[in-house]
Amino acid sequence: MPLHLRKAEKMDLALAAAVSFVPLLIGFLGWRLLGPLVIPVAISAAAFFITLAQLEISERRREDYRQIEALFSLFSVVKPSRPLPPMRDWVISPDLASIIVREVLDRKSSVILECGSGLSTLLMSYCVISNGKGHIWSLEHDAKYARLAEKLIDSHGMKQTSTVIHAPLKEVFLRGRSWLWYDSSILKDIGPIDIAVIDGPPKRVQRNARYPALPLIYRYLSEDAIVILDDASRKEGPHENLWVRKSHK
Repeated sequence: MPLHLRKAEKMDLALAAAVSFVPLLIGFLGWRLLGPLVIPVAISAAAFFITLAQLEISERRREDYRQIEALFSLFSVVKPSRPLPPMRDWVISPDLASIIVREVLDRKSSVILECGSGLSTLLMSYCVISNGKGHIWSLEHDAKYARLAEKLIDSHGMKQTSTVIHAPLKEVFLRGRSWLWYDSSILKDIGPIDIAVIDGPPKRVQRNARYPALPLIYRYLSEDAIVILDDASRKEGPHENLWVRKSHK
């Protein structure tokens, strides 16, 4: 039976391997070159890597606390009628979910656009029910995940609050470059967008995968609309900085 590890577990294994292997490698190579003189160097290297590991573990613990606090805050507002799916890996994180829920409840928006369907769609559906108004239009490029999102929403009795649209990625051209983005033909028919939640497509699609969002939906935003972007600080470059740079060219 194959062993399937989550991303955090893989990172933990890599960290443990580095802490164990690198000082041994330094000691082995150093002994061959310098003999006993390498012992203090190897001990220092081991202490250094152990300290790095402790700092990483401490940061993970702080992040866990932040997510637990956000989860308690989320459940103090949203009262699901059935258990929710696990909030980990590719699913929306509790801290982002709390931000989205707060904005939907506070703004009592009529039109909510979401790029990337899932648990966030369901959470916003509960908010729409609480507000007594609004509708969620959720674009999902993967047909399998679109069906799963629809099934999840239907299982909670929220079908009337949201519409999951299978919107395959299509080639679009922005400022002389080709990009892949959702088939957004529905946007002209749903009315001014009050809240846009950008949680897709995944980064494997292209570099700065979510950059096309604002240029393509901007004309459909209401006057006081807000855009919530997940993974804004990805390593390939913050999307919001790219939006600002492009808008001034």
